[in-house]
Amino acid sequence: MKKYLLILCLLALLLGGCGNQEKTKEDPVFSHFLSQEDLTSYVLKSKSQASFLGSLKEDYTGLLERTKDPDVSHSIWEGLEEGKKVTVESYQVDKVLYSRENGKSWQKSSLEDGAQGKEKTSFVGQTILSPDKLLKNLKDYYTVQEEDGTYLASLESSPETLGEIQDILFGKDGKDPVFGDLTSFKAKFSFEKETYYPLSFSWEADFLSPDKKATTINQEGTYEKVNALEKIDLPEEIQE
Repeated sequence: MKKYLLILCLLALLLGGCGNQEKTKEDPVFSHFLSQEDLTSYVLKSKSQASFLGSLKEDYTGLLERTKDPDVSHSIWEGLEEGKKVTVESYQVDKVLYSRENGKSWQKSSLEDGAQGKEKTSFVGQTILSPDKLLKNLKDYYTVQEEDGTYLASLESSPETLGEIQDILFGKDGKDPVFGDLTSFKAKFSFEKETYYPLSFSWEADFLSPDKKATTINQEGTYEKVNALEKIDLPEEIQE
């Protein structure tokens, strides 16, 4: 499997948070972060960096555009594979996915309800680089504070919570089959105070394989055109 596809698979697992830090699931402020009922569209720009099993760091960039009504998203992920640029582009239209690699012909597939997710109001949408799942599944580990007109939701693993976080991300008593044990995890999200709209996010995960090789993956992103993206134009080749 290509390293580029490998990182996407790992991100899918990670983004796919219950613990002993300050409980936030009953916090009305935190509930607003999770619902985002008034969010209708946005653009998310992200970048990732990964060092696989002790290898040199590799950089990846992502662009996601999404509208709620109609349910359409467009994404582009770029990185280097063996010194060559790899670009993966996709469009999701309701339950249909069109994707291509390096400008080749579009491949059409059908998405099951479970793959899309049932929560249409989620501020990130159902894509591989979806930080909303990190926020929701690990909600009991976050602490929230107000700073300069924004709310900051922060998480940092401790020796006491690390095992629980790994179980949540990879299944009970699970671990990533390639990278091994999760050794640390931290994340931070920022939201506009007045609207609760997302502003930015970042997270970092460290792993240690059985043969003691370290892997570090981090990602950060910023939101633009929140509720101001009116339309996503589809290429002629995939219009029906």
